Amino acid sequence: MMDELRKALFEYNKITLELIDTLINEEYDVLENLFKERQNQIDKMNTYIYSGEQFSNICNELNVLCNQEQLEELMKKKRNYLKSEITKLSESKVANKSYSRRPLVDSLYLNKEI
Repeated sequence: MMDELRKALFEYNKITLELIDTLINEEYDVLENLFKERQNQIDKMNTYIYSGEQFSNICNELNVLCNQEQLEELMKKKRNYLKSEITKLSESKVANKSYSRRPLVDSLYLNKEI
């Protein structure tokens, strides 16, 4: 049972590292599949019988927690960056709309007066 748990945690950790690389490279299309694979590994580990100490030892050995924290931090940074970019685009879109409407309104009035 320990070998199966070790394999599952190794695979979980491998997927976590892939997620980190995917976020760094901004390949957002792949994220959903990787998170599904990772959830499958979690579901698989939940079927195993093991002690908390065994789980903790293997996690420490594979640096699972360190990689998990790195992934969470990177996700927060990317989320905040993307939020700010969306806000900038939204503000730009509103400004463009207001500027582009102005000449159309003025030209209609000019055409009517002539």
